[in-house]
Amino acid sequence: MLWFVTDVIGVMTAISAEREYIRDGKVTKMVVIELTDSSGKCECALCGDYVDDLSKKVGKTASGIPVVVIQFAKVKIFR
Repeated sequence: MLWFVTDVIGVMTAISAEREYIRDGKVTKMVVIELTDSSGKCECALCGDYVDDLSKKVGKTASGIPVVVIQFAKVKIFR
């Protein structure tokens, strides 16, 4: 399977409800965020500890629109 990594930067314009699924016999959290920039929008799925990290950082923000930077994002079709 061919895949590559990239950096993604955008304004977080939507976030899904937190979901849980079983991966390798462990329960894993997952959330999908929508990032928007001048060229369009994309959806990014965050899993595991990244879900908690995002929740903590967004919870600390008093106001404004969060800008999210994801480095080394794995690009693939997720269904």
